[in-house]
Amino acid sequence: MSWKPEDEEYSVDEIIAEFKNAQLREPEEREADAPVFDELTPPEEPVPAPIPMPRREKKLQPEPTEEESREEKEQEPEPEEKEEAGTVQEEAKEEPEKKAPAIPPLQPGESRVIDITSRVAAKVQQEEKSGKASRSGGRKPSGPPAHQMEEPPEAAKKKKPQHREKDVPAEEQHVPPEKGKEKPSFFKGRRKKPVEEPEYPEYEDYEDYEYEEEEPKEPIPYDFLFAADLEDLPKTLTNLGKKLRRLRLRSVLAFFFWMLGLGVTALPDLALPIPEAYSFATVPHFYFIALCVLLVFSMASAGDVVFAGLYRLCRLRPTLDSAVLLSALAALAHGLWSIGQKDAAMPYICVAQGALFFAILSKRGRLLMLRRTYKAASLSTDPAAVCTKENRKERTLVYKAKGAKEADLSQVESPDATMAFSRIYAPLAIVAVLALSVMASFGTGAPQQFFPALAAITAMLAPMGLLLSTATPGVRISKKLFTGGSALLSARSARELAWGELAVITDSDIFPPGSVAISGMKIARSMSMEKVVAFAAGALRAVGGGVSHAFLEFAKQQYIFVPEPARVQYFETGGISAQIGPDSVLCGTASFLMRMGIHVSEGRSIKSGVFVAVNGAFAGVFALKYSTPPQSYSAFRVLRVGRLRPLLATRDFNVTPLMVEDKFDLRPGRTDFPDVEERVALAQEEGRGKGKPLALLSRNTMLSFCECVTGARRLHRAVRFNLTVSLLCSVIGIALMYYLSSTGNLHAAGPWNVLLYLILWYIPVWLYSSLLSRY
Repeated sequence: MSWKPEDEEYSVDEIIAEFKNAQLREPEEREADAPVFDELTPPEEPVPAPIPMPRREKKLQPEPTEEESREEKEQEPEPEEKEEAGTVQEEAKEEPEKKAPAIPPLQPGESRVIDITSRVAAKVQQEEKSGKASRSGGRKPSGPPAHQMEEPPEAAKKKKPQHREKDVPAEEQHVPPEKGKEKPSFFKGRRKKPVEEPEYPEYEDYEDYEYEEEEPKEPIPYDFLFAADLEDLPKTLTNLGKKLRRLRLRSVLAFFFWMLGLGVTALPDLALPIPEAYSFATVPHFYFIALCVLLVFSMASAGDVVFAGLYRLCRLRPTLDSAVLLSALAALAHGLWSIGQKDAAMPYICVAQGALFFAILSKRGRLLMLRRTYKAASLSTDPAAVCTKENRKERTLVYKAKGAKEADLSQVESPDATMAFSRIYAPLAIVAVLALSVMASFGTGAPQQFFPALAAITAMLAPMGLLLSTATPGVRISKKLFTGGSALLSARSARELAWGELAVITDSDIFPPGSVAISGMKIARSMSMEKVVAFAAGALRAVGGGVSHAFLEFAKQQYIFVPEPARVQYFETGGISAQIGPDSVLCGTASFLMRMGIHVSEGRSIKSGVFVAVNGAFAGVFALKYSTPPQSYSAFRVLRVGRLRPLLATRDFNVTPLMVEDKFDLRPGRTDFPDVEERVALAQEEGRGKGKPLALLSRNTMLSFCECVTGARRLHRAVRFNLTVSLLCSVIGIALMYYLSSTGNLHAAGPWNVLLYLILWYIPVWLYSSLLSRY
């Protein structure tokens, strides 16, 4: 590499200053004699002696501008650094100044290699020792290499350099560096100083940073009827009993006041010897005042309904309680308005009293269902659970499983179907009633008829069937389920169970222990009875149900040890194979052994039997007797009533659909019998999966399971029917009362007619709920 002089010549100090500001980059093609150094590591080779360069005359430097003077001020060291620099300069004065030797000029045709990097490194070390290194340039660290330096403390790591804004003019403090004036370059090709980016706060660990999430708002309670303590169920049951007794007393009082109101309302129409001074024609305001007082007493006895309705109405989230309260207030306003009117009709106070009474009955029915559910959960230490899942054909299966302890009892107090329906129905109905009342009075030019129209229309706002749409069937079905040893967790659970299509039935459900007995056996001559019984009991242990219990009890009576099978396989042809020690055991029907290539010499005519083969040789046959359990027979009848198809998840090769239909009097083709792989998976707890508990079984029997599923289906169906009928009753009644009040024929819809209308619509609700609870 040859060096040629340029038009302009530069001093060594200018070259060093230029290299200090520039970033050293390794060129693509470097000469072999050019050394390479790390940015932080000093060179290991000794610094060569500088090559003398020719002197040149000093040029006159131009006067520094304002920007250059400001840069020089910024480059001035801090007070502490000044003190250090002063001491270093005093030491430097003592030493003789060393002048760089001049470099002789090149002769024509002569070339020379100049090691610029080594000269720059030596000059930088010399400046650092003397304290004359520029603050703006990129100073090289002095001392040992970076990998040998001690790690600074954490406080020193986190300490940030403080910017001195006092030296920056106020005019340029807010000017971004990109738009500022460019610095004058010393020579052509000088690199610009990199712009310092603003420093942002750094987080030590972004993973530990948590965003503040808004806490979910608590839903508005439907009412303040009862709050259960799930951690102490006995205490909860005690409190429920006290609450039920109080509600019973209040319902009796409400019924008594209702009867008095009915008597006062019917008194003018009865042919009773009443003095003329106390007749309705003479002093009607006495009757109106008496009815208003009785209505106030009825509202006081139904305090739970009134307070809950008022609370939800104030929160603008009305429910059926709010509708009952509005009906009572409208009737009370009608009664007070009638006191000062002449020839006023009898107010609808008795109708409002009936609505309050039936609202209390619905609250009491809800508490009865809660009490039975909590009691069923506390009766057994390890209750079973009823869950649902979908099979391969996307059909909903209902099965029972262990693990009811994990059931969420907090869902027991979740809103039922009627409560959820009232959240939509009540706001719309209340707005419609108020609008129709205004239209029937002010819209027809008769504003004095507002209170009669409002009382008449609101009398249809909360019919009896709507108030008792869930309580009437729920109390009956919950009582039946509790007697059978089961309980539904919530109304939502009943709805999910109602979607079930198939009920999973296992071996222990159809033939529980004790329903299968060994009636006879024949052992091959080459085998011993103890060995064949032990192998048969060990292989059938995994099958479960009555057949497994029969062989285990028989081996126990004969004092025979039953080994554990190492591997059990199930075959679609009607048999199983098990590996017991070094022996291979086959158990199944006679046709299964013959298909496996084993000659069956005894008992081919036995219909229900267990044929055993050991190591490919026939070992014996056991004749079995399957008896029909009464509970299983009743359970299949309950499934038939509930329109559920049983799915036989059996591992016993003798239990087939034909046998089940014959034993339990089922119609042909009414049972589902999947392949052996699905049956084995459903028969095992692991194969069913972990489902959400929807109901509890304090008695783990097939009858309790079938009654629970059928009861859930019937309850769901009854509630839907009741809501539909009650909605029709309300809509038709509101429209009819609006028509009569707007046409001025409100006298045709007296309190007795309205009461009779509501009772007639309640009769189908009561009948359907009563019939569905009988199965």
